Amino acid sequence: SCGISHTIVLTTDGQVLAFGDGGNSLKSYFVKHYGGLGTGTDAHASTPIQVELPSEHGRIISVQAGNQFSQALTEDGTLFNWGNNAYNTISEEEYGSYKSPVVNDQVQRIKDEEGVTIKKLRSNADCSLALFSDGSLRGWGCNNYGNLGVYHVLGVEIQDILVPKITRLQESATYNHQRVVDFDLGENMSIFMTEDGKLYK
Repeated sequence: SCGISHTIVLTTDGQVLAFGDGGNSLKSYFVKHYGGLGTGTDAHASTPIQVELPSEHGRIISVQAGNQFSQALTEDGTLFNWGNNAYNTISEEEYGSYKSPVVNDQVQRIKDEEGVTIKKLRSNADCSLALFSDGSLRGWGCNNYGNLGVYHVLGVEIQDILVPKITRLQESATYNHQRVVDFDLGENMSIFMTEDGKLYK
């Protein structure tokens, strides 16, 4: 998965490798020390470096790289994040950065309380969408183009632009309350398909 200035790789044996800009380059001047490579430092890496992740959650099944942040999803549904949290891409807490992987507390809470896990994850520069096992599509991060599909009208209040809490796409009779079966996320838009074969964007 390629981010703005770094790359995250998942190997066939489940290792996660990272290389590129770790946060200490001129490109990252305004968001120094974000640690997007997840190696515990903000150092640049011109060759792949292994990201150390706990093994008790099983194999890593998916990785995503965004704008100075990264994510890794395990087979038991645990989501690890690291890097820049400027748009709440990692946590609903205030702006900061994480140089090493941390468990996404919101995803863990949904898993514990609702008994559902992420089946598919996609990230763009500053936001993420996840398809959960109950057929719900939920997003978090920067929503400035309405790409998360939640209560956005351009030019209104800041809470419509930043979505710090993981939020379901709006419940709507338009979707006939169908489960989402697949989706994808672009830079400024998203698209999904419901179980009756209809596409929405």
